[in-house]
Amino acid sequence: MTLWLKNQAAEQRLFRSRLMLAIPMVIILFGLLIARLVYLQFYEHQHYRQLAKNNAISVRPIQPTRGLIYDRHGRLLAKNKPAYQLQAIPEQLTIDKMLLIEGLDGIGVWSDEKDKARALDRLKRARSFEPAILKVNLTEKEVANFMSEQYRFDGVSVEATLIREYPAGPAFAHSVGYVGRISEEELSTLDKQVHAGNEFIGKNGIEYYYQSLLVGEQGFVEIEVDATGRRIKDHSIHPAIPGMDIYLTIDALLQEKIITLMEDKRGAVVVIDPQSGEVLSLVSQPAFDPNGFVRGWDRQSYAALQSSKDKPLFNRVLQGRYPPASTAKPFFGLAGLEEKVVTRDFKIEDPGWYQIEEDTRVYRDWLRQGHGSVNLTKAISESCDTYFYHLAHEMGITPMAKWLKQFGFGEKTYIDLPHENAGIVPTPEWKRRHYGEKWFTGESLNVGIGQGYFVATPLQLAVSTAILSNKGKRYQPHLLKATRGAEGETIQVLPQPLKPVNASNEHWQTVIEGMVQTIESNRGTARRLKKGAEYRFGAKTGTAQVFGLKEGEKYVKSEVEAHLRDHTLFIAFAPVERPEVAIAIILENQNGSADLGRKVLDAYFESKLAPS
Repeated sequence: MTLWLKNQAAEQRLFRSRLMLAIPMVIILFGLLIARLVYLQFYEHQHYRQLAKNNAISVRPIQPTRGLIYDRHGRLLAKNKPAYQLQAIPEQLTIDKMLLIEGLDGIGVWSDEKDKARALDRLKRARSFEPAILKVNLTEKEVANFMSEQYRFDGVSVEATLIREYPAGPAFAHSVGYVGRISEEELSTLDKQVHAGNEFIGKNGIEYYYQSLLVGEQGFVEIEVDATGRRIKDHSIHPAIPGMDIYLTIDALLQEKIITLMEDKRGAVVVIDPQSGEVLSLVSQPAFDPNGFVRGWDRQSYAALQSSKDKPLFNRVLQGRYPPASTAKPFFGLAGLEEKVVTRDFKIEDPGWYQIEEDTRVYRDWLRQGHGSVNLTKAISESCDTYFYHLAHEMGITPMAKWLKQFGFGEKTYIDLPHENAGIVPTPEWKRRHYGEKWFTGESLNVGIGQGYFVATPLQLAVSTAILSNKGKRYQPHLLKATRGAEGETIQVLPQPLKPVNASNEHWQTVIEGMVQTIESNRGTARRLKKGAEYRFGAKTGTAQVFGLKEGEKYVKSEVEAHLRDHTLFIAFAPVERPEVAIAIILENQNGSADLGRKVLDAYFESKLAPS
């Protein structure tokens, strides 16, 4: 009896000691639970409420409408047309991504294997909650095929969208440019907030250069969906802000007329307003249909485009580098006057050739019998090579290069288009840097008639002609004329004056007179163009060699392969009294640039009379 009582007392002591240990632990546990409850209720309430909401609400981007592109008279050059696109939200898919792509292939959604691969890649790269665009511009048949089987593809839908269209096809491909699918490389550098869910981006031309104006600002909509991800109804909507509409300086009717006049010739034509720098026409032929980059090229067509010997993707206006040939002579004439190498009345006797003491080579004039007694005005109008050999020999390459650069040769014009080439104004330093060789005097003579290392783009020729016609006044060449915002507000682009080319009025007048006499003199190289003209204009012709002739060798066109035949060039401005248009033309491997030039000037003056 005593033993049992002793054991009971011991057990009670043990129980009390354990209870004393357990009570704090229970209190601590309850405290933690209460603290967690308070934390969840007061601090994490919004987070978990949002998670719960996300079970039924999906946030989807609203793509802004891309701005439209018009010509100077309001003609539409780039528009948006309604289309359908196939898209998928990864987190709502109920089957493997690869199985999804194959399943869609089974109902005739993909055009080819490339189509499938592109869709799978987009699906893999997409964020789980954002729509991945699998295909754009679905045909009616593809839409019907999908809609009849949509129940099999949770999280996949066909949505209405807008895609780019270029109504004039190739006519403005090298100025307006085009949009294309965003590449993987571009995607890694783009702002995802701006381009989320977007399929296209400006790739070239105005579409590329003014992408930031055209793209607008993305909006978003909160959509209530069911368990399979199908839309039930829309909640809050934050509308997208449309991109700005753009008006170009281009005259669409004038440009189309020029393209018709060029027929199937390869070359470039630039028409510019000397009083503002506005580019009225920018033609590079042949061209391509920019709609192909929107709808997608088939492999064979794109391969043909890339491999074509006529290079339709090549923008000759901005990227073509051609010897300016005799079209450079007026600029060297002004340089010679300003450097006091020649005067207005200085004359040479031209025997049809020129030679320098340190060189055994004979530098021939294009007119073998020579031009007789020649001053600067006559040298320009008759394109006397011998006179400009002499001028280049006396002046030297360094002053020649200095004056060429003042007119914008050898550097980009910084027109509002991408991928411009700077051309080359050679100097002794340039040759040493590129070839590791010294400069020879004979090379200065070649540059003096616009040959040798000296190359320029058609755009540079047009800009420099505008400067010359304007007696040194110069403006930034540009294509943007105005922008219009979503509220209808319009902002005009004003002419931007640049540093002028300073020379005496007498010297400007002498050179301009030489160009006028090219048309009006009985021996001017373009005298035939005067007939029927209702305006006075100045001009200069040029013939650029594609390959060098040996001394004494004669160029016979019929004996030369077509791709090695001479290029012909033409620059002009009109009217002489107050120039309102300057042009530059090159035709590759064929004659006819001067005749085309007269027709372009006629087309310009006719376009002024046409109703806009």
